[in-house]
Amino acid sequence: MEEFGAGEIIVNSIDRDGIMKGFDLHLIDQVRDAITLPITVLGGAGTYEDLKQ
Repeated sequence: MEEFGAGEIIVNSIDRDGIMKGFDLHLIDQVRDAITLPITVLGGAGTYEDLKQ
């Protein structure tokens, strides 16, 4: 999508969505390593500590 002009990628971990046990940090790292675009992450946050990570 980066090559087609996307300005940002949204990553929503369906496995973590709604359970409030933290983001899928492994998935986020994989996406971050694969692209240079900004990433917005959804699914999993349950505490302020999750947001800090």
